Amino acid sequence: MNPYTFHINLYDLASIGAIFIGLNYALLLCFSKGINRVANRFLAMALITIVIWMARMVCLDIQLYNYFPRFSWLPLQFSLALGPFIYFYILKTTKPNHLFSWKDLLHFAPILSEQFMLILEITKSIGKPIYNTTTFQQINLALHLAAFISVVIYLCLSFRLIESYYQGLKFNTWGDRNRLGLRWLHRSLKAFGILWLSWIPFTAINYFYYHTASGIYAYYPLYLLITVAMIRIAAIAFLKPGSMPPIDTPIIPKPTISVVFKEKGRWLKKAMEDGRFYQEPDLSLGTLAEKLNIHPHELSKIINGTFGKNFNDFVNEYRILEVTQKMQDSRFDRLTVLGIAFDSGFNSKSTFNRTFREITGKSPAVYKADLKKGGPTYHLRPYSHSTSIISYQDATPNGPSRKLNRNYMFKNYLKIAWRNLLRQRLYSLINISGLAVGLAVCMLIMLYVAHEHSYDRFHKNADRIYKPFAQMTMNGNTMNMDQMSYASGPIIKQSQPAVEDYMRTLHYFMSSVVISNPSNPDRKFSENKLLFADAGFFNFFSFKLLSGQASQVLSAPFSVVISQTMARKFFGNENPIGKQLTIRTDSAYTYQVTGVAENCPSNSSIEYNFVASNSGFMTTKIAKKFAGDQKVGGGLFDIYLRLRHITDTAALKRGLQLLYSDNTKGPEVKLSLFPLVDRHLKRSYDNSNFKYLTIFPLIALLILLLALFNYMSLSTARATLRAKEIGVRKVSGASRKGIAMQFYVESAVFSIISFFIGFLLCYLFKPVLCNILQLDIDNAFFFKPIILSLLLGLLCLTILIAGSYPSLVLSGFKPAITLKGKMSKQSGGVIIRKIFTTLQFSISVGLIICGIVIDRQLYFFRHTDTGVDRDNIVMIPVGSTLKSYPAFKQEVMSLPGISKVATSRYGMFSNYDMIGISGNTKDENIMLPFLSVDKNFLSILGLKWKYPPLQNNQLEISQKIVINELAAEKLHLPLNPVGSFIKPGPKPIEIAGVVKNFNFGSLEDEVQPLGLFITPDTAKSWALGSGGRYLFAKVTSHTNLPTVINSIQQIFRKYDKDSPFDYTFMDDAFNARYKAEDKLASIFSIFTLITITLAAMGLFGLAAFTIEQRTKEIGIRKVLGASVSSINSLLSADFLKLVLLSIILSSPIAWWAMHNWLQGFAYRISIQWWMFGSAGLLAIIVAMVTVSYHAIKAAITNPVQSLRSE
Repeated sequence: MNPYTFHINLYDLASIGAIFIGLNYALLLCFSKGINRVANRFLAMALITIVIWMARMVCLDIQLYNYFPRFSWLPLQFSLALGPFIYFYILKTTKPNHLFSWKDLLHFAPILSEQFMLILEITKSIGKPIYNTTTFQQINLALHLAAFISVVIYLCLSFRLIESYYQGLKFNTWGDRNRLGLRWLHRSLKAFGILWLSWIPFTAINYFYYHTASGIYAYYPLYLLITVAMIRIAAIAFLKPGSMPPIDTPIIPKPTISVVFKEKGRWLKKAMEDGRFYQEPDLSLGTLAEKLNIHPHELSKIINGTFGKNFNDFVNEYRILEVTQKMQDSRFDRLTVLGIAFDSGFNSKSTFNRTFREITGKSPAVYKADLKKGGPTYHLRPYSHSTSIISYQDATPNGPSRKLNRNYMFKNYLKIAWRNLLRQRLYSLINISGLAVGLAVCMLIMLYVAHEHSYDRFHKNADRIYKPFAQMTMNGNTMNMDQMSYASGPIIKQSQPAVEDYMRTLHYFMSSVVISNPSNPDRKFSENKLLFADAGFFNFFSFKLLSGQASQVLSAPFSVVISQTMARKFFGNENPIGKQLTIRTDSAYTYQVTGVAENCPSNSSIEYNFVASNSGFMTTKIAKKFAGDQKVGGGLFDIYLRLRHITDTAALKRGLQLLYSDNTKGPEVKLSLFPLVDRHLKRSYDNSNFKYLTIFPLIALLILLLALFNYMSLSTARATLRAKEIGVRKVSGASRKGIAMQFYVESAVFSIISFFIGFLLCYLFKPVLCNILQLDIDNAFFFKPIILSLLLGLLCLTILIAGSYPSLVLSGFKPAITLKGKMSKQSGGVIIRKIFTTLQFSISVGLIICGIVIDRQLYFFRHTDTGVDRDNIVMIPVGSTLKSYPAFKQEVMSLPGISKVATSRYGMFSNYDMIGISGNTKDENIMLPFLSVDKNFLSILGLKWKYPPLQNNQLEISQKIVINELAAEKLHLPLNPVGSFIKPGPKPIEIAGVVKNFNFGSLEDEVQPLGLFITPDTAKSWALGSGGRYLFAKVTSHTNLPTVINSIQQIFRKYDKDSPFDYTFMDDAFNARYKAEDKLASIFSIFTLITITLAAMGLFGLAAFTIEQRTKEIGIRKVLGASVSSINSLLSADFLKLVLLSIILSSPIAWWAMHNWLQGFAYRISIQWWMFGSAGLLAIIVAMVTVSYHAIKAAITNPVQSLRSE
């Protein structure tokens, strides 16, 4: 019998408990009897739906499919049925007489599509669990989103049913407590709805923080809370059987009360009013019966049969009546509300508050406040008039007409919003364009951030794929080695049970590879994305094959899979399968095309255009240089390990360390693992795309807030124009909630229009962003479910924020003030608008300051003296296929316009090698960076001597080394080490000279020690080009560069017809070191332009409105002799004060941010005062121009036009 091991955590245990409790309540509801029997069964089905969902999640978490593969075929997801079940439960609760028809079954039609998707997943998962397929990962997210939307819609419909129930309920003289019968359900559904809406922030946290990694329980608290909320609803429904009467049933006692009972009821009421027995705090049924000289059973019968209520309700109504009468009596003003309650017979504060709210519909404090205001109150009358404590207007049981009225009002809101948009074209244009630009920027940055975080997550087992790496420490120097030997993969799998499978890949980086089609010699191209991989490459990873079988395409030696683009490039419209390609590495080899793969996704750290078999590559001559030793150790192959369980990483790390320690002797080496999904962000050599990944979202958020400030500021500023409209609506009976809803609808209209325009702008400007950031984002990525979910969340957030403040301000206007035209204190939040304007310009000024500092730092990088002459030096990579390097070098030197030539293994500012130098002691080994160069390298770069070589010491005779000053210090050499020797190996090498320190890397870092190994021109390594070589050529001034480059290219073609000709200017290579800072500067320039434009637009609209409000004042001033300049100064002064305040606020924040940013550079500028002054001056000029346009326009207007109505 096979043992089964399940990894169960606390979340799983809690979920299992919730599943059993939920099933119990579901069964109880299914078999319970009562008037709500049918409704309870719908609730039971909703609960079962959630229980099945939870069971599926638990089985998925404990990886049950590893032991029962067909388990994943079970239909365990009916999430699209949850919303309809809840809706029909509410429907049968509020309308028990509702008869179901075949149309009601259409609500459950989406379940069929859900099961159809399951069948589709099964067909795509033959031979493996559904949960490991790409189809499941894509469909699962879509189903989550569909279930989320479905439940939200049906919850809204359920709330409408409850509201219609209350509106259609007939009230009677026997009290209003029946109105509270569904309050528990209404509150429970609200709580459930809030939990359900929490799916949005949980999704955002899971994506941006956990990056959708499995084994992370981001959703579990939400699932548990949703299950508990539904169980709570089921428990209350089970314990309140038949508590809700239907609408059409009158909630009054049957009119069969005998004359005797009626007489006893009148007698009891008179006795209570005359004797005031209710004022006794300890009054009970027994004590009252004793006072009235009747039996308690008889008294209870009279109260229940005549008044239709229990004893406590009967007595408390008299007490509440007493309290309300005393509140209106000035003689009791000395008492607090609680004192009046105790004086009226209550002995508990909580009982009094609860009873008062139940009977009057208000809290005691609100009720008393209404009395003081003289507003509409409910005047309670004595019971002798046979009326209820509180009089509500009768509600007409006409639910459909109420629904039609609500729909009509919503359409009316939309109509008003559209009319206001058209009527106020200038302000609508400013609002919509500003929001659209802000949303477009936010979408672009959100797309960029999501793309950077999505690298390698499309692989089906991405969370279980890890890459081993080694950290070697020698004399305090640490080096990371991400590649390992060819033999490491199978050895690790055989010795480590935690490893399920391995994969070895090699990116061929020696030089650009020449690939040709033998049947069409004209199709010969140089390619640089050649990848060698093991046979199971397309099974191990989730790259899609368009032709060929994943398990066979790389099984044969010298087989190759090409990308879709390469298939068209080399074979046109022909079928490439079975065709041949000639691939030249160290020699020309013929490969057979066995498959065609989709182009490599843009969010993959593994890039390829050609994937060739490792088995063929290992038979080539050059393979020995890449393979490494036949043990676990360093090499040039990327090793990927797929673990059986994600929890096995710690055990595997220990096993790898023991395995490496047993096989290796030498420096201290520590082996570890990093996940494949972290490779791009944490282990990439080019960090220019994600170095400032946290800064860009912050700037995008600031721009979006700036656009929202614009909208809210202009919306509230124009409040005075709609004040009377709001006053008339309130006088006509509109509630504050209704008016707030109207302005929310208007905000939603503006936001939706802005959103679609912003989406269009985002799509159009995506290539611009990709060009600036030098990255590629697939168009398909734009429409992935996670991106669409983020865009939907952004739209909802925009509507929520944009409509919040205007709706609160405008709905709070008092009709008594607005209809009299007294709006001086209710002008829509003058202070808030000033705060918004200040914040807008603070953001703008802050970004301008940051942009200036970044630009000056980049200028400093490019123009500071690094000790190297970079001008007019062209670097040409020369591969091993070039026939005669000395002859090529000599011909280039003889060209007119070329003054010097030199040779180096690497181009400047790119790579260097490391070598160990023996120290003063036997065990000391000092690591020194070095470059292999020829004797002309020193002169062509203009390096300056600190200690030049001796006159009789010729550098070109034999191999010598030249070091810089820091290397001399690090190696503990004498002050003038010329002529001394160092031992990088068994043979000592003479130090020929010492050059002054120069920067051969980036100015972000301090200058490093460096050794220059002077290799003679006649050396075999230069002739063969083994290990790489670059020709440096110094072009004289005032020379036609294109002509010189073309001449060099012709000479290159003479000696190498197959390899592509490439070249780089040294100053370009130096500038490329600051690629991340260049991108940051470009983005900052664009963002700064956008922010200053948005701030100017907001100020333009606000100034137009403010000056429009002061038209008559300007007219009077002109009549009294004011000049245009004085009026312009007067109107501009208020806005300039806000701009000056924004400069004061933003300057220290910008200084702090840039000061911290500059600390990341070893060589940096100092922040000068003029940077703040320039930013402030620019902001002031923009503000002056913006405001002066309206100010001058108003100042030159004929005062007769503005004063003719006075």
